Amino acid sequence: MKIVRVLTALVALAAVSACATPFQVAEVQDVMAAPSPTVGTPFTKALFEEYKEATRHEAIDEYEWRHAAAYAEKAERAATGEVVPPEDPANWDVPAAVAPVLKDARATLMDDFAKGARERVPAEAAKAQVSLDCWIEEEWERENDPGCKDTFLATEPKLKQPPAPQVVVPAAPPPLAQPLVILFDYNKSNINASAMQALHDAAPALKAAKPTVIHIDGFTDTVGGKPYNKTLSEKRAKAVAAQLKSLGVDGVTVEVTGHGKEKLAVPTKDNVKEQRNRRAVVTWETAR
Repeated sequence: MKIVRVLTALVALAAVSACATPFQVAEVQDVMAAPSPTVGTPFTKALFEEYKEATRHEAIDEYEWRHAAAYAEKAERAATGEVVPPEDPANWDVPAAVAPVLKDARATLMDDFAKGARERVPAEAAKAQVSLDCWIEEEWERENDPGCKDTFLATEPKLKQPPAPQVVVPAAPPPLAQPLVILFDYNKSNINASAMQALHDAAPALKAAKPTVIHIDGFTDTVGGKPYNKTLSEKRAKAVAAQLKSLGVDGVTVEVTGHGKEKLAVPTKDNVKEQRNRRAVVTWETAR
């Protein structure tokens, strides 16, 4: 079959180019008919496809069989899994004015590769490499078509390593003023909605204060007898302690005390309902 392709290539060669050998023409035809490779990395497989398309373009669209053969040779190497390097403009007789630009473009591409672009975005990396090869070739031929240059300049930025995500450090909560006062409904020891919100808001700052000891003192108003109010005030203090623990304020000594209707926040006569007296007062000590 190879002999048949070479004979066919001889006919094609006579028609299209005196610069490519019959074997090169046969190689071009083989590559254009070749299926996608089954070996290699995603990059080398993508590189094969890009060089295959460059081979087809040079042979069929441009009738440049010598250039098509050069791309075909690279395509065959990529099909084996070889990481074919991009062209070096120093090896080409490109115009002096554009030589530094091409040199910088290749250096940028190689830096992208060194930073993992072949593995991160294999298809884009392959397209950038082949478009650079094509750009160098066009400058060598003194062509004015900027197609390959434009493709490279549009593709290469996609190879850049994405910036590391910014780590946002949450701001420390402002210092919490002492004491923290939690109010209760009449004859209740459960945490109501407003008290729950107050504890929820205070918990981060209380944790940030890193207390060594937390004191929670419970109180009642003057309605009811002393034994009953003593028990009720202890329940209120314990309810606050439990809620703080559920909010993450733990690992610290908590001292709970019930005072009943002693030490009123607002002095009243006996049997007076006063919410400001129905309270739990939270204070804390920190390491010096």
